[in-house]
Amino acid sequence: MSIKVENLTMQYLYGREAVTNLSFECKDDERIAVLATSEGGKTSLLKCIAGLFPAAKGEIFIGEKQVTRLKPKMRDTVMIYEDGGVIKGKSVRFHLEYPLKLRKINKAERKRRVLEVSKEFGLYPMLTDITRMLYTDDIIRLSFARAALRDAEVYLIDDPFKKLSGAVREELFQEMLPHIRALKGSVVFATSSLDEAFSVADKVIVLNFGKHEQTGTPEELTSQPSSLTVDRLVNPRNARVECAVLTDDSGAFITLLQKRIALPSEYAGRDITASFAIKEGSNGESFAPISHGYLGGRKYVLFPNGGTLFTDEPIKNAYSVATHGKVHIFDNLSEKRLTSII
Repeated sequence: MSIKVENLTMQYLYGREAVTNLSFECKDDERIAVLATSEGGKTSLLKCIAGLFPAAKGEIFIGEKQVTRLKPKMRDTVMIYEDGGVIKGKSVRFHLEYPLKLRKINKAERKRRVLEVSKEFGLYPMLTDITRMLYTDDIIRLSFARAALRDAEVYLIDDPFKKLSGAVREELFQEMLPHIRALKGSVVFATSSLDEAFSVADKVIVLNFGKHEQTGTPEELTSQPSSLTVDRLVNPRNARVECAVLTDDSGAFITLLQKRIALPSEYAGRDITASFAIKEGSNGESFAPISHGYLGGRKYVLFPNGGTLFTDEPIKNAYSVATHGKVHIFDNLSEKRLTSII
């Protein structure tokens, strides 16, 4: 069953728009990721689709059914919350069994299904444990196990790994990824992690404080980012240099790492940001680094011209570096991409 959102706007009570004029479609058995930083509008969007927040404008369809004004229980959605959505004083067994009880599943069948899913998600030894006793990773397993017990039309997953970090987050995500892919129905997966979004999704929606920036496949986003916001999210290791577009008798140009890059003449005089990957190579110019350190768990070297080189090799006194792949040119005023040059 597909889900379709048309011109959706959702407002908080004090008037600020959490989601602005957003449209997208997620087909049956398709997975869409919503990628945004904190306060980007991810949770508000998912709760609006689920019926927990009202829509100010626009429409939501599940299949052919218009559900914009329907109560949550009428929408056949399952939501996995950022905090797991658990009741602290109840047991693991209660959280798995109670939704089945509400749907009039007989006791024997409930017991069988709870036993089966608890073993699948590694929860069997803790069925009688109260959820306040569980570690964060087990609460996340519980929320996915509960979702797996439901045959829903739409699954809404709200950045469930957010409270974990580093290798722990990556390991648990890899553990849950087969279960996400096994969900039968439309899946909308919200996350602040680029790796998670690209691993889960057929398409990715990029939001920036509730405003739609771009939708595309991972390949489309990385190769043709529509704005600086998208580029910072999907190409986090790129170097970015602000400069003015200069002109001479040969036309408009900028200089990156002492390499001249020609631009269309209509860009002359603009203040732009160039985003590009750089790598060490024999065909580049030689530079001495002005500083170095660690960023995102990787070594980096900062050069006096604004370039940044990520490297797994020992820090050296001099590097030969060159631009690598596409150079994306963004207008500083609008932050929209002007062009991409190889």
